[in-house]
Amino acid sequence: MVTVILFLISCLIFLVLITFIFLAFFKITEILSTNAPFIPTSKEVIDNIIENLQLTQNSVLYDLGCGDARILKRVVELKPDVNIIGIEIAFIQYFLAK
Repeated sequence: MVTVILFLISCLIFLVLITFIFLAFFKITEILSTNAPFIPTSKEVIDNIIENLQLTQNSVLYDLGCGDARILKRVVELKPDVNIIGIEIAFIQYFLAK
């Protein structure tokens, strides 16, 4: 009788753990994705954007949804005196921007 009770308790614990793992997996995939697609910008378009922004030495450039930060990285290459701030909520793109 004791072994049956221990077996049932073990099964219950196993089911609870599987449920938590299942829920955690779907929560992680929700965190890792956004509803916005990631569409990289070409280098020619980036250079055109930077040229049209007319950034000066005291400028601060905010890039909301910066993706992999390719625009910000190019600004640093062309105009190192400009302060840049990139904001990204998508987990994977955030680490690509680092």
